[in-house]
Amino acid sequence: MDLSWTTATTALVTAFTISKVLKFVSGLKAVDYLPGLRVPFQPLSLLGAVVPERSWNPGLIFVWTWRHTRNIYRRFGNDTVSVVPFFSGAPTLYTQSMEVTKQVVTAGHKTGVFGKTDDMSRAFLFWGPSIVVVEQDQWRKHRRIAAPAFNNDIYKLVWNATQKVYADMIECERWAEKATIDVPRVQSLTFKFTLIIIATCGFGLPFSWAEPPSHDGQMSIQQCLEIITVNNLFAIAAPKWAWKLPLPWVRRTRQAFDTMRAFMNSHVQARREAINSSAGADTAKDVLSLFVRASEDDGGKMHLDDNELIGNIFALLFAGHETTAHTLAATLGFLSLYPSMQEEIVEQIREVTKGRENGEITFDDYGKLDKALAAFYEGVRMFPSGVFLIREAKEDTVLNLSGMGEDPKMLPVKKGRGRYGWRPLQPTVFL
Repeated sequence: MDLSWTTATTALVTAFTISKVLKFVSGLKAVDYLPGLRVPFQPLSLLGAVVPERSWNPGLIFVWTWRHTRNIYRRFGNDTVSVVPFFSGAPTLYTQSMEVTKQVVTAGHKTGVFGKTDDMSRAFLFWGPSIVVVEQDQWRKHRRIAAPAFNNDIYKLVWNATQKVYADMIECERWAEKATIDVPRVQSLTFKFTLIIIATCGFGLPFSWAEPPSHDGQMSIQQCLEIITVNNLFAIAAPKWAWKLPLPWVRRTRQAFDTMRAFMNSHVQARREAINSSAGADTAKDVLSLFVRASEDDGGKMHLDDNELIGNIFALLFAGHETTAHTLAATLGFLSLYPSMQEEIVEQIREVTKGRENGEITFDDYGKLDKALAAFYEGVRMFPSGVFLIREAKEDTVLNLSGMGEDPKMLPVKKGRGRYGWRPLQPTVFL
């Protein structure tokens, strides 16, 4: 009996090992043996993300965390490298080459050769299809609905709302009464700041600094979004029974998702009733109104079902405020390190607003404040909100990996086999 169990176990281990060896060899062939990392888990796989970062497990955003210490492009002497896992995940290409990026993003998008991967879109698809994750033919419909909301009128509204929220923040926090202000974590301010702006301008929701977006006095929408951001991987990969585990963080995660969905549903319903009762007189041009009107267009080309409606609202709330919040935080951080740059920007603002009561800055001043704009550009370059984009081959194709003036180095790519990530150029010293 013992011998049988030993034999069976040995056979299973042997079969498992052979399968992983074959998987690894297949992965090497898929990237045409391009030099790169050989690791247990693909960094973007579930195991690659949840297992702590080590030298043998790069982690989810290793292209960023390793950019100075173990930069993979310098290490392998190439602008395009491979990552081939031998235990879990798919073979992947990472590139910092603009030439390869153009083939994948620009040309690949137009021809349909490369597109977004289904598994990497699940974070947004969890709420429903949206302008962020739908395929090209559906994307055009979503864009036609949303595009009218993005114009000079909305930009001016954002400008004015930003000034109002800033003044509201100063008053509510009582900062005008203090000589110095201690801010342990600036992101807690920038996340709230941008969320209130997009809630008021993008969705017409009347929130203030003292009364941030919430639902029935429960968890604030800012708290919900922060929890959802941290625990997105759990929401995507966890089975239904895992949501019922009696763990504090699971209960809090479930509460955040439930509160967010209830918040969106309640405001969609309220806007739908307002639009239907106005009998065509409603002239609101905010994003929420445009999407709700589209959902009411039964049988029309612009019709959105409830899943698409909620998906778009979440995507714009989530992506619209988080990226801006990170850019604000990075820029403010750098300006605090370089007070001379602060003084240059302040001096330019004083020059532009000279002679005005209270030094008011208007929307028309935007084009004159090039130093402030340059600071934000540098902040987002040094610390981009996203460190890579991901695309997958939708049909058999070939990538030219050669640089300018080099002999062509062609890499055959099979449909669904290649995934490509790239990141911005190496950060330089902030000047």
